[in-house]
Order: sequence, then structure tokens, then C-alpha cells
Amino acid sequence: MKNKLNLNSIKYVYFDLDGTLLTSKKIPSLKTVEMIKKLEQKGIKCSIATGRPYFYAQNEIKIINPLLPVISCNGALMFDPIKKQVISFNEINSSKAQNIYNILIKNDAVFVLYTKEQIFMYKNNLTNPESRWLTLIKNINENFPEESRVKITIINEPEKFNITQFNIIKFLIIYSEIPAKKYQVIENEVSKINDVYIVRSQNEVFDIMPNNQSKGNGLQKLHDQGIINLNETLVFGDAENDLSMFQVAKWSVAMGNAQDKTKKIATFITKSNDEDGIATFFENLVLD
Repeated sequence: MKNKLNLNSIKYVYFDLDGTLLTSKKIPSLKTVEMIKKLEQKGIKCSIATGRPYFYAQNEIKIINPLLPVISCNGALMFDPIKKQVISFNEINSSKAQNIYNILIKNDAVFVLYTKEQIFMYKNNLTNPESRWLTLIKNINENFPEESRVKITIINEPEKFNITQFNIIKFLIIYSEIPAKKYQVIENEVSKINDVYIVRSQNEVFDIMPNNQSKGNGLQKLHDQGIINLNETLVFGDAENDLSMFQVAKWSVAMGNAQDKTKKIATFITKSNDEDGIATFFENLVLD
């Protein structure tokens, strides 16, 4: 079935990564990459909007070769892939970050702190002897070329760690690796803190972000700066942290594997990330 959208109306496309551009094997399919190249040949500029920090999307940036700024950390960290530099970042207020940190430590959370250039990790070795997520993040970093690796610091003495010395862009909480009761306490206590909000980006994890920082906010910034036009922008996503993009872009596409709340507000729904949903969508566009 043809989608009632003319390809010539689209000038800008933003793709979420995990669950959208990437398959469940964490790589983009060949068919998807080829489709993006075809779009760029037609003058359509493509880029990435992800919950990850830009430095953990290095491989994807190389593959896509975006001509637009990369929206990372849910909009709190913007990266220019052409000039290879951070163009804006927004951190959590230091006293609020300290408060959140205290809540997480008290409740034996497994979490990651992102600054604009480095990572901190914590898990209680007594209650959390292994962490699949932290191991995954470390392995990804080790697979980068040495000059592209990010500094990762393990917080071994949490009472001595001074979080206020750093600009914290976001907290990533691995709630699947902590007891459900403690996770609920964390969510309840963090929700009482002003100027931050909780958003789920994938199953098993959630992000704690500064208010007014989202993928949609990132798109709006680029529109206000004349870099994109939201009335000519199409976005793809699957999760809660993609909803803000769907609310500001002219057109939105939910993947077949997307959460129900994401599908509900999408302009279109395509096949899943493991079924070449992105390529299939563009193949079905009205071209006249």
C-alpha cells in the first residue's frame, strides 16, 4: 500500500538508533543503509536522534555520514559530524545531580553518568556482582579505535565521588538489574525533584534528563536556527523518548516493534526494525 506522502515534500529525516535504525543485532541492515544513500542522492539530508551520547554512536555516524547535526543524549548534547565538535550541551543542575546521585547510591542502583566527554559507572558489588549493561557499554568502547575511545571511570568509593565537579548531561539507570521495590523508590523520589524528568528509551533502562531537553527540543532548536524546517521533516522512532520528535515534526513513522503509545501518535506505521521497516516505508511512498 502506498503511503500518502510525496517524497519531494521531504527535505530532512531523523532516525532514532536502537529499535529503529538498528536491528536487534545492533547494526543497520544493508537495505536500510542503501536506502539512506538514495535519499541523500535525491537531496534529502539525514541524521540521527538518539538517547546515546554522540561518542557512543561513532560507528553509526560513519555509516550514515549525516549532513545535519546529531541529536544525542535525548537533545541535551548536540554534535556537528562535519566539524566534529559539540555545538551545544545542557547539564543537570549540580545540586539536583547530587540529590539524584544520593538516591541512586542509597538504593543500590546500577547506573551510568554521562558528561559531554566521559562516562562514570556504578554498581554495588555485593548486590550486583555482574552487570550485562555496564559490560556491554565497556565492550563497545573497547571496540572503538584507541584514539576514539571515551574515558570510563568506575565509581568504587561512592562516598568520595564528588559529582558536582562534573557537568552531568544525563543519568542512565539500569532498572532491570535492581530489585523492583528499590526501582519504584528511585522513580518516586526522583519524580519529586524539580527541573528533571524520567524518560524510557529502551526496555530495561530509563534516563534522567534536565527539563526542556528532548529529541523534539533538539529538532526545534535546529528549526529556530534555520538548519532544518520542521514542516519538511520526517522522523522515525519506536520508544517513549521519540514522542517529542513526533510532536514537532511534520511527519512521523513508528516502527512495527514500537511501543503502543508511540504508534498511537505516529503519522505512519511501518514494519519492524528487523524487517527493514525504514527501507520498506520509503519504497511505498507516493513518488508523483
